[in-house]
Amino acid sequence: MKEVMRKSGFLALALALIFVTACKPKVDEQTKKDAAGFEAKWKATGDKATAWITMAGAGIDSMKNAQMDMMKDSAKMMDMTAKMKDAKKKSMMMMKGDSTKKACMGMMAMGDDAKTAMATFKTNWDNDSKTWGDWKAKLDAGTLSPEDAKSGLTMFNAKLDSDNNVLMKWNDMYTKMKSDCAAACAMGKNMMPMGDMKDAKMDKKGKMKM
Repeated sequence: MKEVMRKSGFLALALALIFVTACKPKVDEQTKKDAAGFEAKWKATGDKATAWITMAGAGIDSMKNAQMDMMKDSAKMMDMTAKMKDAKKKSMMMMKGDSTKKACMGMMAMGDDAKTAMATFKTNWDNDSKTWGDWKAKLDAGTLSPEDAKSGLTMFNAKLDSDNNVLMKWNDMYTKMKSDCAAACAMGKNMMPMGDMKDAKMDKKGKMKM
């Protein structure tokens, strides 16, 4: 009799668990479709971000090299300018040279900061991608409540929007950096002709005659 009661108890418990599981609210199909759509957007943004960061990083390195070369040329020009006899012209050239140097140093520092920020972004993106993968696995396994599924998807969408805004701002910044670099390089190149004045003419070898 006791054995029968024990088995009956187990059966009742099993039926109760089945009943509770069956009655547990399930995530609706629309939320699952939204999650699948989000996953595609997340991957697309990740691929775009990786490609852009690689491109921008190489571009920043190239600009930095150009700026360093220009600073070397500018330093040589400044040495020659220091020998000019016309004090007014010499002062003007020295100010332009100093302005070019400051512009180059500022852009190089900005480029270094940008590369550091991009590396941090990539690390955070990889961590967020893992978090997303873990969350999606729970969704697929049916262990998330409808409320948790919707709130989680809302959070990830907000994260994606934020990251996309960051990438857009960086792209604008990178475009401006290229423009500023080109302008600074043009200024540096124009310094030599401006130094070709009556009291500091260039010889055939391109050296300034005092």
